[in-house]
Amino acid sequence: MRRTLRTIALGAVLTLALAGCAGLPIEGSFQAGLKADDPTSTIRWQFSPDGPEDGAKPIEIVLGFLDAGESPANDWEVAREFLTPSARTTWDPDARVTVDRVNDREIGDFLADDAGESGQVSVRVAPTASVDETGRYELTGSAVRSLEFELALVDGEWRISSAPDGVVVQSGTFSSIYTPQKLMFSGPGDRLVPDLRWFPDSGGLVDRVVHELVEGGPADWLDLAVSSAFSGVTLNRVTVDDNGSATVDLSAEVEEADPVRRARMQTQLEQTLSTFGVDQVRMMVDGHRVTAPD
Repeated sequence: MRRTLRTIALGAVLTLALAGCAGLPIEGSFQAGLKADDPTSTIRWQFSPDGPEDGAKPIEIVLGFLDAGESPANDWEVAREFLTPSARTTWDPDARVTVDRVNDREIGDFLADDAGESGQVSVRVAPTASVDETGRYELTGSAVRSLEFELALVDGEWRISSAPDGVVVQSGTFSSIYTPQKLMFSGPGDRLVPDLRWFPDSGGLVDRVVHELVEGGPADWLDLAVSSAFSGVTLNRVTVDDNGSATVDLSAEVEEADPVRRARMQTQLEQTLSTFGVDQVRMMVDGHRVTAPD
């Protein structure tokens, strides 16, 4: 009798479960997810900061500017909104990246002038690393860095009239805003040597990488061990189409180079741009293609 009651109870549970399944949707659209073995490293985090608010105080303007410095979109468009019209044209965000511990930032009081229409704000940051204008990453010591900001009233709103070149990025978000790229140079024994750089993950990334490869050269610590076939060459422009082909327009020195040097140029470009999905590189001079042996 006990076994019979248990069997009936189990049957009732199965009936209720099947009844619940009948309520699941069986029509409509669906979206496929990633496969189990698909990489997700190409998914990039992007910060969308707010611009300056009406009536914001000088300290709020400075803090907002520092936050907006973590968004390189459209050449730091939002960060430039915190600057006066003249400062927008002179401030260079690519000059330097200061990677700091955000909890250790200290901001001083606003020191206004006698007329109350301009003043200064000082911010102290504790850097953990820095990136120079060529993308070279370097760990720093424990020294505190002081940043001085000058502010002025523009149409009744406070704006920064003078700001230190470069941006300040939190250590916890740096790798989401900046991406590592390998510039390839020639090493001993016909080997390729990568030189790791960090650039903002924005629309001009390819241009920045190729510019540093062609005109920048290797890092100082690699200078005695590697060489670049592009010594003395300048870059005019680079474009990448949807088919994975890159066109690199270079100065006339490329046409004058011997075949071996042109082959090295071609290889440096191909290997450097391969991370962007480029499988074909065309070197051009004044609209004419320059060929190179394999």
